[in-house]
Parts: sequence; structure tokens; C-alpha cells
Amino acid sequence: MKRIVVAALGVPLLAAGSIAGGWWLGLLVAGIQILALLEWQTITARMQWNGQRWLLAATVVLLDLVVLTDYSGIAVAGLLLSVLGMLLAEVFRRTRLPLGGMASSLVFLIYVALPLALWISLKQMPGAQRFAPVGPLLLLFLATWVCDSGAYCVGRAVGGAKLYPAASPNKTWAGFWGGLLVSAVVLPVARLLEFAEPVAMDFVALPLIVGVVGQIGDLLESLIKRQVEIKDSSGLLPGHGGILDRFDSLLFAAPAFVAYLILFPS
Repeated sequence: MKRIVVAALGVPLLAAGSIAGGWWLGLLVAGIQILALLEWQTITARMQWNGQRWLLAATVVLLDLVVLTDYSGIAVAGLLLSVLGMLLAEVFRRTRLPLGGMASSLVFLIYVALPLALWISLKQMPGAQRFAPVGPLLLLFLATWVCDSGAYCVGRAVGGAKLYPAASPNKTWAGFWGGLLVSAVVLPVARLLEFAEPVAMDFVALPLIVGVVGQIGDLLESLIKRQVEIKDSSGLLPGHGGILDRFDSLLFAAPAFVAYLILFPS
């Protein structure tokens, strides 16, 4: 019931943001990033890898501004100076653990903040018009959610050989293939309902991005939690865990989808 309530509140919010795009989506992304940053700081603190929280938060916001302003020179310069300042600040910290602080901050930027910021780009990507009126971001969301649900249901029903016990003892190969196969249904349904006009390659690319790359992203986040010996990144979303738990697949799938649209705009 908790999972259903959270989904009933969160799914419309994400759908509205993905359709609105622009600054509305930027504000939504920034909010998710800041919540994820709080989780990240809690996780890395268990290894004494504390980054510069406020400088990192400012850098994340500047990263979003770079994307929102279509990589304007001023925004890019501000981002570069912010990253430099964040690294230089390690000289004056009392912890005297510069490698841990720099690693924590830079990994967060690359692993979490940048993939989330790329959500904003998807509305203006070359080739995005073929996914209108739903839009590429919402289709990516739908395919990921369908994949997650399919993997869970098929894995529970069929069981069998474990996918990667070192990361997650409960995930199975049956669940992996189930998630991949059901994610392939999203674009045909969208095309049937005239919600999108995908090209032939899209019908293969999106399921592979979500069903393979996205599920690997899920495994990586599981490995991180295993290393620091926690079950969930936080308890922010009852029944779902934390922000990192909820968006772990998209942290890999979003950059892969953006790269795909750049390489195959039509």
C-alpha cells in the first residue's frame, strides 16, 4: 500500500514535469538532485568520504543552468569555476582526507547529478519530435517503470538462477529477461495509440537501453549499498527506499538514451 501511495503521488509529478519541460522540469530535477545529495552524503560519510555539501549543491545547480540555458558561455564558466572551487576547498578542510572528499563530490556529479540534468536535454534533443506528443523523457520513464515491474513480477513467479548475487541475492535471470521483454511493449503501444512516431531502430534501442543498461545501473547501486552495509539509500519514499533506490536504473538509462538520440537523430 505504501508503494502504491508513493507511486500515485510521484508518477503524476514526474509525468507533468517531463511534459512541461523547461524551467519547471529544471526545478523538479534540482529538487531530486538535492535530495539525492543528502542521501549520498549519508552514504559516503560511512567511509569518511565527506564532500563539500554546500559547494557541491551550488555546482549541481550550475550544472542544471548550463543545460537549461543551452550551454551558454556564462553558465559553463560558472560551472567550471564552481568545480574548481569545490576541489580547492579541500586544502582548507580539517578532515585532511582530500582524496575521499574529491572522489565523493566528483562521483556524485558524474554518477547522479549529470544523468538527472540530462532529463532536461531530452525535450530539445534532435529527433525528440518523433516521440511527440508524449515526449522522449516520459517514454523513458514508462519503459523503466514497466521494466522494473516486469523484472520483479517475473522474477518472483519463476525464480531460478541468480543474476548477480554479489550485488543482489534476490534478482534472477528470469527477472532480467522478463523486464527486458516487457519493456519492449512500451513503444508499440505508444505507436498504436498515436502517442509517438518512433522509427524502426527505436523499437530495439529503447528496450535494450532500459532492459540492459538500466538494470546494470540497478546492480551498481546495490553494490554501493552492500559496500557501506545499508539496505536502502534512505527511508524518504516509504516502500521504495530513497531517491537513489528509485532512480538507480535511470542514472544509467538516461545518458545512454541521450547518446542514442545524438547518434541517431532520425
